[in-house]
Parts: sequence; C-alpha cells; structure tokens
Amino acid sequence: MEIDRKQCPDFFLDYILYITVTKSLSSRTVQEYYLDIRLFLKYLRMMRESQFQDINDLQQIPIKDMSVSALQSVTLQDLYNYLYYVTEERENHDRARGRKVSALRSFFRYLCQHQKLISQDPTEQLELPSPKKALPRYLTLEQSQQLLQSLNSAYPERDYCILTLFLNCGIRLSELVGLNLSDIN
Repeated sequence: MEIDRKQCPDFFLDYILYITVTKSLSSRTVQEYYLDIRLFLKYLRMMRESQFQDINDLQQIPIKDMSVSALQSVTLQDLYNYLYYVTEERENHDRARGRKVSALRSFFRYLCQHQKLISQDPTEQLELPSPKKALPRYLTLEQSQQLLQSLNSAYPERDYCILTLFLNCGIRLSELVGLNLSDIN
C-alpha cells in the first residue's frame, strides 16, 4: 500500500517525511508507521466526533481535515483504549501492538519536541506490551536417539559427534557452526 498524501493532514505528512529522511527508517517501517498512525487518527476521530460514531469501518473515516488541536487533548487513557481496540476488534498480537506503541511514541515526540505543535507528549507514560515468551522446543530422549541412529551421510562419525554436542550442550546453532577443531580442548 502506498502512502496516500491526498488523504493525510499536513502535520502527518511532515512526520512521514521526517522519519523517512532524517531518521532514515526503512521503507517498510515507514509504511507500517503510516498505517498505524493513520488507524489511530481514524479511531480517535470515531471516538470523539459524533458524526463518525456509527461508522463500523474505520477506513471510511477521513483524516485530511483533522487538526493538530485534536491531538492536543489526547490522554494516556485514549491510548490505552486504542490499544484495547486493536487487541479486541482487530486481533493484534503483542508484537503488532508493540509496533503501534513505538509508532505513536515517535509521532507524539515529533509533534511535541521537534515541531512544538502540542505542549505535552501523552505517550511518555505509555508502556510497551509485554511479549509472551515461547517455551523452547526440545526433543524427547527417544526422538534424540532416533535422530542419532538415522544418520546417513558420507561422514557419519563427524555428524554423530556434531549432533551429540548439539543435543547435549544446549548450544545455539550459530555457536555450533562457528566451532573449529582448535576450539575444542
């Protein structure tokens, strides 16, 4: 999706230019930040303006005529309500919400500190969602034995040693690949 400059307010376009040129963010990051902030502006408008409260699809809400003064009154509670919305209604997971928080922090910091368009940054106290840590995957003893017995290569002794080291030491694959004979004492 391309950035639709005709549908964005000037302060938003200035921010997109800032993160593209000054911050040198990747084009993909710029695109995602654009989508995240655009969604927030549409959400904010839907929540605050009665003419948009019956609209089910946020994509229909225009933001071109939105003023900076609408952002002046954004509170921490508004931001948490938005994060709740993207969690429940849009089914965003921790990483997506984390990126949205980063985008909002960057956007409001730009408006407050660089452009001086708003007097207070509402994202100062906004915390990143805690990502859930996945448990490591492991092989059972039987699976490990089956793997070691099924070696079929030109160098079975070498491969057996490599797999045994990998399975028993719990080292990372990158560490295993980087091992040299001289590293073994």
